[in-house]
Amino acid sequence: MEALNEQLENTQDPGYLCGRLLAELENLQRKAVSNSSSTLVNRYYGGASTTPLMVFPNLVNIAQTLHLPTLRNSGSGAYTGFNERIEEILSKLSEYPAKLTLKQQSSFALGYYDQRAHDSAQRKKSGLSDKAVSASPKTIAE
Repeated sequence: MEALNEQLENTQDPGYLCGRLLAELENLQRKAVSNSSSTLVNRYYGGASTTPLMVFPNLVNIAQTLHLPTLRNSGSGAYTGFNERIEEILSKLSEYPAKLTLKQQSSFALGYYDQRAHDSAQRKKSGLSDKAVSASPKTIAE
């Protein structure tokens, strides 16, 4: 899956976009904090998939104040790719939804796993292991 689901790639569905955002934030966390024993998904998936407004402002704040600066200062080159992917997803959201309906929760799961599959395919295409993090555009916090 080198591209995201073509039917959903340009969607404005807030559930799908929030799912993609969580996958990107998780990917960013893994790249910035290599020794983290717990991922964002372990701690925030339930809240992010039901009440995004309660979760995402904090996660994006962590990404902006901790993880992205860590990458920028490391000189790894991944900073720009992550920043662009986060901007791309957030530009499609007019606001974080207070609550997601059951249908939107299923879209959240699709967005999350579509983004993960896309990122995995990009890593394989680049010759990186599944544990390495891709810096190509399309993919944030503790």
